[in-house]
Amino acid sequence: MSQEEVFQDRQNYYKGRAKVYLHHFQIDNMGPRIIRDSHVDRLDRIFQSEGLSRLNPENYVKVSIGNDVLQQALVAQGETEAFLNGPLNFLNLPDDIRLNILHGNHRVLAAIKRSARWWVAEFYSDGHFDI
Repeated sequence: MSQEEVFQDRQNYYKGRAKVYLHHFQIDNMGPRIIRDSHVDRLDRIFQSEGLSRLNPENYVKVSIGNDVLQQALVAQGETEAFLNGPLNFLNLPDDIRLNILHGNHRVLAAIKRSARWWVAEFYSDGHFDI
């Protein structure tokens, strides 16, 4: 797959971004990248010395979300998909919703060590284009 095809594929699944409370992130140690305590500790030291930098787009946590779950959360807040591409705001998800982390497990674990309450999530469709 060419870089252009990868970019286009990613854009097809991209839904937007919002602030999300950390308890919604599902830590996955079964993915392609094994969670290493040394990496979490390194990020923790960086967060301690340089701050969390959670508003930096390079530090957003990439997650998958069902289109139905995303749509229900937006409707509950009286918002549309445009909400996910405007100024960063909180997306209030139901308490039982867990977001599968595609990239950023170590970052979330280090944020928890710093007693952070939220992080910015980039939402990607789980593959069902219902919206």
